Amino acid sequence: MAFTYLRMGPDLFHPDNWRRFAAFVRRMNGAGSCREAAEREAHGVAQATGSLVHEAAVALRS
Repeated sequence: MAFTYLRMGPDLFHPDNWRRFAAFVRRMNGAGSCREAAEREAHGVAQATGSLVHEAAVALRS
């Protein structure tokens, strides 16, 4: 799967949006898994990448 960085804006990095995006990517990666499991896993990914997400959001604002 490819993702263009041109579509990354500050709104993507808000915690709820990032969690939804991570869940979407997980669902696309493993289409056979259930939605609830993908969202639980994405929540963990969103927490683990929180500092990176914050750093990217700050960089986009400047």
